[in-house]
Amino acid sequence: MQASTSDGNESPKRPWSDLPYDLLAQIVNLLLLVDLLCFRGVCKDWRCASFKASAKCTIIVVERLWFLLYGDNLHCTLYNPLEERKYTMNIPELDGMTCIASLEGWLLVYGENSLFFFCPFSRAKINLPQFPHNPQQYGHVAVFTSAPTSPDCTVGIICHIDESTMELNLLRRGDNKWDTQGHALDVKIGNIIGATFNKGMFYFLDSVDLVLGFVIGDKKWHSYVIVKLTPLTQSVDKLPFGIQRNHFQINKLKEKLGLDEGDAVYTCGTIVQSNHQFNQCIHNEELKAKGEMKMRRKGVYLQPRFFQIPPNQSWSL
Repeated sequence: MQASTSDGNESPKRPWSDLPYDLLAQIVNLLLLVDLLCFRGVCKDWRCASFKASAKCTIIVVERLWFLLYGDNLHCTLYNPLEERKYTMNIPELDGMTCIASLEGWLLVYGENSLFFFCPFSRAKINLPQFPHNPQQYGHVAVFTSAPTSPDCTVGIICHIDESTMELNLLRRGDNKWDTQGHALDVKIGNIIGATFNKGMFYFLDSVDLVLGFVIGDKKWHSYVIVKLTPLTQSVDKLPFGIQRNHFQINKLKEKLGLDEGDAVYTCGTIVQSNHQFNQCIHNEELKAKGEMKMRRKGVYLQPRFFQIPPNQSWSL
């Protein structure tokens, strides 16, 4: 910036980084997510000014999910459906990792020896206690009740032990050990491809039309069958959420992301929360490559949220 004095001489230039902190903070609160990330990259002072910012990205309609494509390297592709734009991001925390749950901008991520919550936009990270076994080995599906910074957050991770037994591992905020709950199946359950939470109960949906419910309070299991709505089924109890299958294919995300026919993709779903109707549970999907597979990619749906947490933030209360 440069201005002229009354005698015609130019005053010394003042860099943008010298803007008052209060003014910077006001600017931050008017920015959308991508602009906020650019703002934070200008200099140390601007980054500090954005520490308490959540920005306007937190009030974007949550139904417009963003999609993050990642793989076995640092380079990730972020797709914004509102603007139909792609962005490239380097996220080393996701290198060799897998997302198994997504809610309100937070991802639950696992690797061979680690399990943690992660916000890809702010790089906030909260490590969880050691999991009983390697989630990658058993094909786990996860769900959590609320943001990991909430004192009432509970995590549930489910998997097949064998054809007749399910295992659910629970972890409440502040706990340092997982609570394992086994369940002998009275019906044959397919692969779990979706999970959600509503009023004290976890719901786990299989690849057909079966749902397993688990009440966190009394630790009781319930089984449900999804049926088509007909005059004969009008009196049947309805699930307290909607279900979205084949979301990736229906929205042609493979084409929009610029993927090849030979690329295989595994997606992690999420829960779309709404104040006006039932929450929507978006299923996980596995899209096989057509012909010879060129590359295996992973993807996750997420809300465009930005969270800052203290450096010493932990799972313990």
